[in-house]
Amino acid sequence: MKVQMDMVFTFEITTIPEHKELRYYWAHLEGSLAISVDNVLFFEESDICLIELANDMHNWLLSGKLNTQPDFIYKTVDYYLEPILIFEYINDDYYKIESIWQKTELTQLVSKISIITAFETFLKNLEIELAQKLTINLNELLRNLNQEEEN
Repeated sequence: MKVQMDMVFTFEITTIPEHKELRYYWAHLEGSLAISVDNVLFFEESDICLIELANDMHNWLLSGKLNTQPDFIYKTVDYYLEPILIFEYINDDYYKIESIWQKTELTQLVSKISIITAFETFLKNLEIELAQKLTINLNELLRNLNQEEEN
């Protein structure tokens, strides 16, 4: 069933790396993450690499601007056995959302617009939090990470 659903990502930074070099933030800045869809808790985890997730979201948003319809798959170096989050493109800009740690099953598809809005809001909120608490520029950090991955 296709309906416009509200998706919200909330987080709290819980672990800050001791080393202040930007490359350490990718794997060592962790926090709790909750995902709600239409005010129903879908996902909640206390130890997520927030920068790693932000980087995957950022890259997915960039690929969408190229007019492709890729699945969003979040894997982590901390848990490599299978993806933690999968947003599988079904059709007509709608996605099936699943997680190995989901709290509830979503029977309805989520629109691409809802996902884009949720990702952009998460990235903006993380950017504000990092700037205020750690004086780190998220966009600069993501640029550096993606340049390292290319090399």
